[in-house]
Amino acid sequence: MLKIENGKVIIELDRLDLQPLVDANIITKEQMNTAESVKWKGVVFKVGIDNIINSLSFSPFVTDFRNLFPEGYSKQYGKRFRGVLGQVEKNLKKFKKEFKYTDGEILQATQNMIERQVSLGKREWIPQAHFFIYHKDRGSELAEECENILTNEKKETKWK
Repeated sequence: MLKIENGKVIIELDRLDLQPLVDANIITKEQMNTAESVKWKGVVFKVGIDNIINSLSFSPFVTDFRNLFPEGYSKQYGKRFRGVLGQVEKNLKKFKKEFKYTDGEILQATQNMIERQVSLGKREWIPQAHFFIYHKDRGSELAEECENILTNEKKETKWK
């Protein structure tokens, strides 16, 4: 959430959504993990408010991708479907360097997976956004979905 308080710009967000500030060497990892607020160039980042995301610093594509996933938490995994915004951005950057799919193909592949899971009655098995892009044990489910678009194949999802 973005607001003005006592003449200062205040951005409230989850602690893990500070990761892009760590990656850009604006704050330290220790500040991210321990601070209740971080000041940078006149902006105060307040930490610890759940489900409030500073999407202003992320590309519209990252936000569009993440917003395809359902809001709320998976009862199966106990985690947010949309995952952590900073990790989604990091994984998408890595994905786009490795694979040459268009933004449209990526969004369509993601939408296909989500619609398939819902139609099969497996909404709770939808993976977190950042794990769908890359998961250390499974590779990239997103790459497989994109390839299915290019080859017009239908497939049963690997996610339970």
